[in-house]
Amino acid sequence: MREVIKLGLILLLICAVSAVVLGLTNWLTGDGIIEVEENLSSEARKGVLKLSDTDIVKSIDEQSLKDIQAEYENVLEVYEGYTGNNLAGYAIKTVDFGGYAGAIEVITGISTDGKIISVKVVNHKETPGLGANITGEGFQSQFEGKNTQEEIIRTKVSPKPDSSEIQALGGATISCDSVIRAVNTAREVFNTGLLK
Repeated sequence: MREVIKLGLILLLICAVSAVVLGLTNWLTGDGIIEVEENLSSEARKGVLKLSDTDIVKSIDEQSLKDIQAEYENVLEVYEGYTGNNLAGYAIKTVDFGGYAGAIEVITGISTDGKIISVKVVNHKETPGLGANITGEGFQSQFEGKNTQEEIIRTKVSPKPDSSEIQALGGATISCDSVIRAVNTAREVFNTGLLK
């Protein structure tokens, strides 16, 4: 019986020390992690708008974002990108829950003249080698230059020039459809709430 109590106390001491160490580590590194994540997000926003390091991106005002989210629940963020004092476009982060392995988050860059600048898949849990290929340049670059006035659709063959078609990746149709829906949501947000 003494051995069981002794082992229990040792285990309790190990757990208590571990909890304190983990708590301290989280406290010491928490701000740094948040800062790194914000820097990566800012780089992704600038990247989809093809802005330089000196250009700025800033969130739209809180009420406008709430109004957009009231109509489009899959919108996570909306940022404006500026080159100097000139509005260059919008970086709209959307999520679609219909991916093969769950939610897929996409940032879509849209210019003020209604063209998709670029698209970046920033978070997913799709199958490596199949659905995860949605993060590849070959797939994402197909969105560039598409007009926001036309709904983007999937095709299994090479898309027609100047069309709103995106060629699906073999074996990853569900993942591709999810990205397309996320981009179409961003496109609708631009057309209904941001187009000036």
